[in-house]
Amino acid sequence: MNESLAAGAAYSPNPERPPLYADYLYEKRDGKLLRNEAAFDKRRAHSPFHMIDQYKQNLLALRALYLDFGQYELPDLVSGSTEFSKALAKRRIPHTLEAYAGGDHDNMLDKRLETRVFAFFSDNLEF
Repeated sequence: MNESLAAGAAYSPNPERPPLYADYLYEKRDGKLLRNEAAFDKRRAHSPFHMIDQYKQNLLALRALYLDFGQYELPDLVSGSTEFSKALAKRRIPHTLEAYAGGDHDNMLDKRLETRVFAFFSDNLEF
């Protein structure tokens, strides 16, 4: 529920809809819960998948792009990361995708930062 509230505020704010001041993916109309197409369109416009083409030249200008996920992540994160990598590859945008064994972002964050993320930045950023 908190994610839905935060996403509504971030992707479809609406100052005319107190008390939460946002449009949400579903709304009650005539006693029925119905899909709010305008909110879906706004959310879709902010989806990384839909932003690839819009920002392709910027992505191509990056020296490196790194994505990772753990073996025990939520299935949506695993499939989302994999599909995002495929979408980048389809557009010939160089990137690295790593799946790491034995963990998720919570239980291996310190180790991943030390062993992979900082090394990635060190190898790919100019100082």
